[in-house]
Amino acid sequence: MDAPDDFYADPKSMFEAMAAGNPNLPVPVFLSFQQAKAKAKQYSHDIFTAQRALVNILDRHEETVIKRWQKKTTVQRQKLLTTAFPAIPPTHRPDFWAIRKESTPQRRAGTLFRDHWLLPSLNLEDLSKPRNLLLFLRSRTRNPPGEFVNADANSVHIGHTAQALMPPYLSGYTMLLAGQNTQLSYGRMLSWDEDDEAFDMMSSGTGLQPGEGLQVLEIQQRKMQFLQKCIELILHDLPLHDHNIPKQPEPPEDRLQGNSPGQEIEKRLTGYTEDHIWSLREDPSYFQEIVLEWSEHRQERILTASGKSHPVLRQDLFWERVLSNVVVDAYTYFVAWDILAKEIDRVKLTKSNCHDQVGSGGELPEDTAQALAHFEHLINQLTKGPLGNWKVTR
Repeated sequence: MDAPDDFYADPKSMFEAMAAGNPNLPVPVFLSFQQAKAKAKQYSHDIFTAQRALVNILDRHEETVIKRWQKKTTVQRQKLLTTAFPAIPPTHRPDFWAIRKESTPQRRAGTLFRDHWLLPSLNLEDLSKPRNLLLFLRSRTRNPPGEFVNADANSVHIGHTAQALMPPYLSGYTMLLAGQNTQLSYGRMLSWDEDDEAFDMMSSGTGLQPGEGLQVLEIQQRKMQFLQKCIELILHDLPLHDHNIPKQPEPPEDRLQGNSPGQEIEKRLTGYTEDHIWSLREDPSYFQEIVLEWSEHRQERILTASGKSHPVLRQDLFWERVLSNVVVDAYTYFVAWDILAKEIDRVKLTKSNCHDQVGSGGELPEDTAQALAHFEHLINQLTKGPLGNWKVTR
């Protein structure tokens, strides 16, 4: 049967028709333009109100916040975080934890762990460490919320894939967040009918589908309000709203962090791959340990359906395969990381060259976009080997 002329103009009917043919297809909540606009306006107000409050507090008390937080024990930090967010998950990546607790039909019917999916970065294991909350606080306070749009949108990928989260839907509009640095403009929507570039902005990633934008706004609202509660608890005995207190110099970055995570990873992997090869060559006990580990996790070790061992285990061919894996794997990782290190340097160079040319929400220069795309492709290709090894050894 042919679809009616207005089939695609009526998204609700379109989704319902598709769901009739595929019952597993999730159907979103549909919003009107006025509903989406009102939600975006409220979220934007809450985000910028919390940020202004945090700026005023940190301008006068950031040094005190750092000292008090770093003096607390892990138990004391966890108690404060739980007071600020009573339902805060205890473990790193709570979305991975939640995916094992519910079936897909249960998640679609209404997950019991929505905050685990929506706010995976808010958890006791990560934020009770000495530096993480301080870095989180400074970055979200000292930068406009539009700087974090992509990070916050990507943070709920597992929730979307697991069908635990479903953004509402509004067709015909693009929501702008990145590059919109005022409360009034943050979350504004452009009509596809009235703005020739509106749809292209959504397609290119400089804008968002309104439902996805509202989800990002909710995430940012929750995070900013959480940080505000944490600061109020840390500085519970100080007059936080007294603007007559003079502003203090901003504490230097090294008070909060040493090497960046990228630098730490680069340093550790470079050293590990080289040390691994030298240990294989120079340390017989290490060589024996690695060879036996590889041999224990090969598929040939799996018994047949009748409970018999694989015939190749009694042949030299088995150990030839194991030794080949050990040597090839060691040098492959070494060469792969050398290639990645050079690509990282290339990305850093192009990024530094265009730092002053592109604002939040703007398009990247062609050489920078190509460098990032090439780096992403390289990562995807180089991870296939380790992932393949993981599957074989598991």
